[in-house]
Amino acid sequence: MPTPAVQTQKDITSQAQGAAGGAAAQSAEDKARSNALIKPYTDFNTAAGSMDPGAVTTAAAPFIENIGKGVTATREQIMNTMPPGAGRDAALARLEESKGSQTAGFLNQAAMQGLQQNAQIGAGFGSSALQYLGADISGLNTASSSNQAVLQAEEAKWSSIMSLMGQVAGAGGMLGMGAFMKPKV
Repeated sequence: MPTPAVQTQKDITSQAQGAAGGAAAQSAEDKARSNALIKPYTDFNTAAGSMDPGAVTTAAAPFIENIGKGVTATREQIMNTMPPGAGRDAALARLEESKGSQTAGFLNQAAMQGLQQNAQIGAGFGSSALQYLGADISGLNTASSSNQAVLQAEEAKWSSIMSLMGQVAGAGGMLGMGAFMKPKV
């Protein structure tokens, strides 16, 4: 049966291990939640940063669609407000040119920022993972150090007890030897 000090230390160690396990579980839960929230963003940036024109265009389709909707609304306004002729034809031509320019600008910007954004996200995940790991290791190290101190104290106690018993046995032996060594008179 362990001594009270050893039992207390076992309880402390168990609690520290439970806390470390709880921190690891919280870390995994936070990471899963973060991944779910950031997935659309990283998917977009991965596609945009791939430099594959098809992937970039597919990822940017919702944004390009908004540019197209704006152009359509502007086209209707031009058709409704300008009389037929060279002026209206020029405005419609500039509108199509503007649509192409806006689309190309958006695709270029998305492609250039995609890799940079994903690198920052990856660095953030790596940093937080290391922080959680460090906290877990620190907690376990504290429990281990505490265990070591208690075990050393127990070892010292038992060493003292054994030394005392050896001294008692030695003294008893000396007394017994003294009875046999008595000079006969």
